[in-house]
Amino acid sequence: PEGIAPTQSKILLEETRETVRHDGTIEVLYRHARQVLTSRSPEVGMGSFFFDETYRIQRTKAWHIPPGKGAKKSRQPPIDVTVGDAFLTDNKVRAVPVEDVKKGSIVLFEFSAIETPYALSRIHTFGNDAPAVLQRYVVEVPEGWTVQWDWIRGGGQAPVVQGSTYTWEVRDAPEPKDEPLGPSLLEQLPALAINVLPPPDTKAGDVKPEVFHDWGEFSAWYENLLSGRQEATTAIQQVASKLESDGDGVYGTIGDTGRYVRDKVRYVAVELGIGGKQPHPAAETLANLYGDCKDKGTLFRSLLSVDGLKSYPVLVNSSYDRTLSEKIPAWGFDHYVVAVPLPAGKAVPDSLSHAILKTDDLGPLLIVDTTDEKTSVGSMSAALSGKRALLVDGAEGRLVTLPGKTPDAHGIERRITGRMSASGTLEIERRSSYHGYDAAATRASYSASSEDRRRGIERRVLDIWPQAKLGDYSVDYETADGAYVETIDCTLPGKSGNGAGRRLEIFPGARAEVPRVSLSRREVPVVYLIPWTTRYDVEFSGLPEGAALPDPVEASGEGWSVRTSATLEGGVVRGSLVIVVEKSRYEPSEFGSLREFWTAVTRAAGSAVKIPG
Repeated sequence: PEGIAPTQSKILLEETRETVRHDGTIEVLYRHARQVLTSRSPEVGMGSFFFDETYRIQRTKAWHIPPGKGAKKSRQPPIDVTVGDAFLTDNKVRAVPVEDVKKGSIVLFEFSAIETPYALSRIHTFGNDAPAVLQRYVVEVPEGWTVQWDWIRGGGQAPVVQGSTYTWEVRDAPEPKDEPLGPSLLEQLPALAINVLPPPDTKAGDVKPEVFHDWGEFSAWYENLLSGRQEATTAIQQVASKLESDGDGVYGTIGDTGRYVRDKVRYVAVELGIGGKQPHPAAETLANLYGDCKDKGTLFRSLLSVDGLKSYPVLVNSSYDRTLSEKIPAWGFDHYVVAVPLPAGKAVPDSLSHAILKTDDLGPLLIVDTTDEKTSVGSMSAALSGKRALLVDGAEGRLVTLPGKTPDAHGIERRITGRMSASGTLEIERRSSYHGYDAAATRASYSASSEDRRRGIERRVLDIWPQAKLGDYSVDYETADGAYVETIDCTLPGKSGNGAGRRLEIFPGARAEVPRVSLSRREVPVVYLIPWTTRYDVEFSGLPEGAALPDPVEASGEGWSVRTSATLEGGVVRGSLVIVVEKSRYEPSEFGSLREFWTAVTRAAGSAVKIPG
């Protein structure tokens, strides 16, 4: 194209062809063609192909068509690079370079491999980091075999079927946009789940990969992978005996055991071969005191079993939404947590109430993530709240929706108290309690650097009260109910005798509690991580006579509400502000309601007591 290109490159073709053999192994052919649109695009000259130990790469080829010249095959050798954040892994990328790429160049890459997958169900993502003219996914199966399919995200088109070949295409896909408060890049890409089934009369052993007809069969397969892994050895029994709760009974045992595994076992992932899905034995994890989410969860289950407590593995994707198909039992997981049945007829402590999964047949289940060091037992992280997940229970396993995606499970409670002296000086204490996701986020900030965290809070206080003299700062890292509590004191000088003429904000800093972005010409949704509630409870005493209260604010819309109240009696003003966000995703068609919400928050945050001069 002429003029200044809006992107560095354009994908002309991205195609994956998978030919399933009679034994279930798959011939994979991946082809990629891209044109360079700017003079500064060196990374475009590198083709890549993801593989692991289930692949045997056969051929790697690359070509370059410079502008106005003929095609030239690249003679550069490919490079295999390990990828991922695991300590040990066999996940790799084969990369092959093309030299002398310039504006107008077309580069072409082709990889072929033989795959022996663990299962014949899979998820294909139509990935693109640039505008794509044509993306194609082709599956060919032997005669008599069946292909089931379901779009998880985007797409929506039925395949073109020719004999036993199924072809899905996505045309003219735009480049995903990384916008502030927007959906993640991956979640903007279409994803397709497929399931390949051999004929019903196929004999056991004739097909190498696993074959799943539904999520129950998938669950039974995974439970078989766990067989014997949570055996409670003598060492595990000894640790469990030390963790038995003295006063809180079963809830204390679950909490103490969960915190032990969370805090004492370091996260180190060793994911080689089936180890990417199968945990190490619990005894090995205890001896090493390190492991990944599967290892830590399995040790947690083993320790609970010593006390006769049953538990269930739960598989979930903690990185992205919409990774599972309701119909196709395909692996879309990257995390392992545990569901613990709670005793019938025994009241559940409030500190655990937001992590309870309710089921008809198993009763209430407490979801515990022993990997997340910043989330308390009884809380749900933003990465897990409301996600679809697989509850592993043999052939009875099923997809469930995890708890925690409610505004009462996350948020901040600020308690601000102040006393005005006769000279107008105001002594203030600001106590903030963070819950759920907000507690985890603030713990992460404090753990990264307690000094930086303190300075950040002090800057925030000075933004609210520029003339403040800072006082004490203290932190309660994890309270009994799972909160993170932060307290800071400050002193505001009086402007004149008895504070006359002062405008005293009742909810100082409240406007900044709700993140905002420009909505002008925005085409992608506004996405908050999680629903939440922000609450201010304020008390200022020592105010002179004649102080006037502001009018209350009460507003609500689709998925949000803002409400204030205030009283003044005997020189004491007491105020309350509650901001509730139930809806965490706003499409462009809903931006009008979002603007109303932000306006209501601004009005509420501006509430002030007027002290006469």
